[in-house]
Amino acid sequence: MAQKLSFEESISKIEKIIDKLQSGDMELDDSIEEFKQGLELVNQAQEKLEKATLKVQKIVKDNQDFKFEDMEL
Repeated sequence: MAQKLSFEESISKIEKIIDKLQSGDMELDDSIEEFKQGLELVNQAQEKLEKATLKVQKIVKDNQDFKFEDMEL
């Protein structure tokens, strides 16, 4: 699966694949192909989640001196 999806799109497709696999209505070869695509989507989602985590950590680190008390509301 060369197509890059958003995190949410990947999760949605993973959920659909899980439903299809759990239905038990698929041929073995089709199930294996779906499983393979699911793993690719999981890897893409994990990569996006790791990148998002690093971005949040950087934001927090760069702003650790920030205090809400310093803001004028």
